[in-house]
Amino acid sequence: MWKKAKDALSCCKKLVVIGYSFPPPDFMTKRLFLESFSTNTLDELIVVNPQKAAVTKVKNLCYFKIPTRFTNLDEFVEYSRSSSSR
Repeated sequence: MWKKAKDALSCCKKLVVIGYSFPPPDFMTKRLFLESFSTNTLDELIVVNPQKAAVTKVKNLCYFKIPTRFTNLDEFVEYSRSSSSR
């Protein structure tokens, strides 16, 4: 399962992380992200999380400078709806 996740992350161009804060004990997931994005550059990173610290963790794990951030799911859903109607 971890290999499939790494394969998918290693080639994705858009990533949406909803509600996950990468807690300190989750070494495996952090390693997965660091390894996957060491060779893959995202075009877009979207983080849905009210905690600024969580956004910082995700952007650092993905080597991404300025992610799009939403503080709640409603904001993200509205953004998604307006984006898909363009």
